[in-house]
Amino acid sequence: MDKLILYHGSPIIIEKPVFGKGKANNDYGRGFYCTEHIELAKEWACGLNTDGYANKYELDTQNLRILNLSDDEYTILNWLAILIQNRKARSFLSNEISLSQLGRAMKLGKLGEQQQA
Repeated sequence: MDKLILYHGSPIIIEKPVFGKGKANNDYGRGFYCTEHIELAKEWACGLNTDGYANKYELDTQNLRILNLSDDEYTILNWLAILIQNRKARSFLSNEISLSQLGRAMKLGKLGEQQQA
């Protein structure tokens, strides 16, 4: 059985993840966003002058399909197509950053790797 430890940053304690409670205009649409990096979850948890929580979960990945946009078969354009479906990729579309800068940003924190049930 494959297990993955994930963290979710939030201003509240969330005992059990609930799909679909988040904002619809996130990178990959409405979902429950997690990271393998506790420090990143801590950043997400705290707004300006507010405290928060890095909720910890153990995920059984045995029966999941994994979409990893960081695999060699995909390019930044695949990720960008998903971004555009779900929110405005403002910096890229307004020529504030280049395609290569967007590609480097995507690889930070494994942004291209998503778990699907």
